[in-house]
Amino acid sequence: FFHFYILLKREDKKYMKTITVKGTNYTLKLSIRRAINLEKTLGTNPANVMMAMAMNQAQMPNMGGMIAILHEALQPMNHGMSLDATYDLVDDWFADGHSIADLIQLIVEVLQDSGLLPKEEEVKEEPKKASKNA
Repeated sequence: FFHFYILLKREDKKYMKTITVKGTNYTLKLSIRRAINLEKTLGTNPANVMMAMAMNQAQMPNMGGMIAILHEALQPMNHGMSLDATYDLVDDWFADGHSIADLIQLIVEVLQDSGLLPKEEEVKEEPKKASKNA
């Protein structure tokens, strides 16, 4: 019990995403260990699933790849989540009013939080210099 408590205390919430489906919260976190598992499953880096879409705006990401990423990201905080349960979770999430665009955004955020995709940089405006009106 004590060891489990320490592991929970070390988790940094800013590197996790939580979705709510049918009143139940599911936390997503993709560790490097999980990313390597994904690489073996997909035969490519998990980020490539999403990068294919970025390179060709007309192409949607592979649904199987996105579900595989979601399944691995669910494992650390939702122990025992099977692939079939992940399919059902996505079906229920869509039934709750979410769309494929929401799933894509969620996967991108999970990959960004894991460090596999760069985060979008915030555009900062430089302060305007006061003009001299004489």
